[in-house]
Amino acid sequence: ELSRQVVDDLMNRVVPWTKVRRGPPPCLAYAVTVGVGKTGAIVRLVERALEKKLRVAIRTPTLELGLELIARLEKVVPGAAGLWRGRDQSDPTSPDHAMCRRAEDVKAAQAVGGSLTDVCGAKERGYCAFHPDGGEKDPCGYLSQNLGCRQVVVFAGDGMLELAPRPGMKRAGSWRPYIALPF
Repeated sequence: ELSRQVVDDLMNRVVPWTKVRRGPPPCLAYAVTVGVGKTGAIVRLVERALEKKLRVAIRTPTLELGLELIARLEKVVPGAAGLWRGRDQSDPTSPDHAMCRRAEDVKAAQAVGGSLTDVCGAKERGYCAFHPDGGEKDPCGYLSQNLGCRQVVVFAGDGMLELAPRPGMKRAGSWRPYIALPF
């Protein structure tokens, strides 16, 4: 039942909005309990969304659930999904390190009004030694993530939601509808 409702909403509300982009994008949320097939509904939703050439972002409460969801998606849409890891999460290519080698420095800069680029650097003034363009042998896992080629991005927690484009930003026009299924 849930799977059918979610796919119906995708096809009848979200897909039509992506064609005309008038008015606010559809924001759909479903209040459901345990054992009703949320993960199966998400997998089916992703499958149909990809058929319609849509990109999908999925928020999970934990990294572990994100990895489980990607394993399920791999069976249906191989290679389509990738997991976005936050700066503080463990780097799977270098488990002794956080994704960002200078995560504490980034937090300190942000605490006083600075930004990520104050720590990571920029082309004009040079990059952090761990920046992928900085020449370090063990580069920053956070900035090395490249999910632009993935149709589905899975992320854990709410931190990624802070990066949603706001009016006036270059990518604000690329904002997509939001469908929420609580895990």
